Amino acid sequence: KAQIIDVHHYSEIKLIDYAGLADTVICDVPCSGSGTFRREVDRKWKLSSAELAELVKKQQQILAQSWTLVKPGGQLIYATCSLFEEENQEQVNQFLTT
Repeated sequence: KAQIIDVHHYSEIKLIDYAGLADTVICDVPCSGSGTFRREVDRKWKLSSAELAELVKKQQQILAQSWTLVKPGGQLIYATCSLFEEENQEQVNQFLTT
């Protein structure tokens, strides 16, 4: 039986209860939104390097918690709407090396 668990408020959910049980975990992480800068031109001027660093840290935390939910042979999907390498390729590479 398929079950979808929305963990936007994961502090209210005991994730440990789901460790190793998920066929697929989708991490649609908070990001800079750089992929939308063309539509939201002023956003790129408001994004600070400190804000980007906080987003990258939050993404790392989400990945660190989420992979434990995936059962052997399952899938972990990581998604952003960012074009920045530090939120995509670098994030995935760091995750895979750790």
